[in-house]
Amino acid sequence: MARIRKSASRWRIIKRSPPADVQALVGEGQTLVMTEKDAVKCRAFAEDNWWFLPVDARLSGEKPDKLLEHITSLVR
Repeated sequence: MARIRKSASRWRIIKRSPPADVQALVGEGQTLVMTEKDAVKCRAFAEDNWWFLPVDARLSGEKPDKLLEHITSLVR
């Protein structure tokens, strides 16, 4: 997360810190393994001992098609 301040009609980041769920789990010097999605959020302040795992999740069966139809109907 970033704390942002407006100054002279311009916005600037004044402090970057890990999202709250990451802060709660990691002490200084600890190794962290997270999903690739979370790693993108932590890129600016990641430590050398922070690692990510790519996730390629897929739904199977007939229900994913019904779920996609439902989501599509909601956004139209």
